[in-house]
Amino acid sequence: KLRYAAIACFVFIPLIWSSEKVKGLRLRAELFQEICHMLTTVKMRLQFDNPTTGELISSLCREERLKRLGFLTACFDSLKGKGDSFHKMWEQAVRTDEMIKKYFPSADVNALVSFGNTLGTTDTACQLEFREKCIGQFEEKRAAAISEKTRLGKMYITLGMAAAFTLLILLI
Repeated sequence: KLRYAAIACFVFIPLIWSSEKVKGLRLRAELFQEICHMLTTVKMRLQFDNPTTGELISSLCREERLKRLGFLTACFDSLKGKGDSFHKMWEQAVRTDEMIKKYFPSADVNALVSFGNTLGTTDTACQLEFREKCIGQFEEKRAAAISEKTRLGKMYITLGMAAAFTLLILLI
């Protein structure tokens, strides 16, 4: 009985590994989707409402669809404390967000920091132009993440199952 329990443990390890990899790919694609939604919302708010930076971040924090973007809440909470400038708080919130650190390469983190660093620094027309560039950039990254999820997700599942069956055959 102990032998079968050990075999079961060894067989499930590659399956668990592959499912975690697929989960990571899915979460990365979903984060890009939420960031694209956030960028579009910011652009629309700037076009029609022209809110202050604090009002903008507050409204983004209230959106149910953006709840997983923890850096928004962290930045908003820092704004309440009135410590550093908004741009320093934004950068710190983005760079310390666990989901962003785990699923985004540094170039994507830098692009997100750059987005926040321009909020409220220029006239509305320049901000809208920069938002449009950011939306295009993150839409490309979102499409690449979805493609990667589809392509690599199948590969990880296949590898996990093949490794599990190989271990099962070797151990029996």
